[in-house]
Amino acid sequence: MYIRKTQVQKKKAGGHYYTYRIVESQRIGKKVIQRTLLNLGADFSFSEKHWPILTRRIQGVLHGQQCLLENDREIEKWAQNYAARIIAKQHDDLNNSKGLDYREIDIDSVVMNRVRSVGCEHVILEALRLLGLDTKLTELGFTGPWAALAIGTIVGRACHPASERETHRWLQDQSGLGELLGHNFEDVSLYKMYQISDLLLKKKAAIEEHLYLKEQNVFSLGETITLYDLTNTYFEGRCLANSLARHGHSKEKRSDCPLVTLALVLDSSGFPKRSQVFEGNVSEASTLA
Repeated sequence: MYIRKTQVQKKKAGGHYYTYRIVESQRIGKKVIQRTLLNLGADFSFSEKHWPILTRRIQGVLHGQQCLLENDREIEKWAQNYAARIIAKQHDDLNNSKGLDYREIDIDSVVMNRVRSVGCEHVILEALRLLGLDTKLTELGFTGPWAALAIGTIVGRACHPASERETHRWLQDQSGLGELLGHNFEDVSLYKMYQISDLLLKKKAAIEEHLYLKEQNVFSLGETITLYDLTNTYFEGRCLANSLARHGHSKEKRSDCPLVTLALVLDSSGFPKRSQVFEGNVSEASTLA
């Protein structure tokens, strides 16, 4: 087993890029052929000097071998990941081929691996679809992997509220949302998490408008009273790149930290209509102008 690096020419833009595959040599009669076990795509970022260690560990995992010497945690993590994907691919290949429809399993050999959560993710995903947000995202230009990543970010905010970095870890290591969407979040780079947040922010007004109209229809809401409220939150660190971060009166008693202010317009049932982020030291009266 080894990793093959292949140069691919860009037909339209010119230049080239590289793709990576895990390949296994196999002897059939007098011939030796190379069989692709797993496509790693173009985002494979392991240093080439670590490839032999990684492939040896993948082989060990596939054969149920324990690691006698402790590997680098990152290598062990991805070896487990790639081995699981190879097993899943082989299982799909077996299902698509004709053969025995049963197998004997030694129950004592069954172990739990790659345990994921799906409960909260399933509930939020169904609510998202009920409100037609998946369709709206498509209308706004989020298609293919970008649509899955947008939904992953939204579901992550509901199930595991955190930063883009932590949401990235949650999607890759903890959540089963990828299986529900049919998308492999383990191939998504952290940079794309920041990209999708910026893209969603640009479409904020359209998304808020769509959600509010859908919520009125689903819950038969009548517009009677409009509520307006302000709150703020703080950042650790100096936050020099955030033009809205200011020192002010913190509602969490963290006036030593830079703040931003969130303004929220709600209906009488508590459903948001509009939102806006202001400077951390903005006066409340000026936000109504």
